Amino acid sequence: MGCSSNDAVTVTSVNLGTLCLGGNGFVTAARTFSNSSMTMSAGGTVVTIALGTASGATMTQAGTTTMTWTPSATALDVAGNACSTAVVTESGGADVEF
Repeated sequence: MGCSSNDAVTVTSVNLGTLCLGGNGFVTAARTFSNSSMTMSAGGTVVTIALGTASGATMTQAGTTTMTWTPSATALDVAGNACSTAVVTESGGADVEF
């Protein structure tokens, strides 16, 4: 199942892939979030993205959703190997995302 046009998160400055939020109640059109930040845990296993100011209106998704992440085929590990592009489903089941 692919992302709909208003539930996909793609960070264009890095090769992380695409995060599907699992619902279509977040935005009505593409948005850019200025002054966002991204950090990686010391162990390199968790990436946290904090969204800054939205370029337009955002909404609150009604109900719970389950996110999926499709890693980018161009992302490499420290040895230069391509990462898996297997879709990863959010653990813990459906919940409120934001």
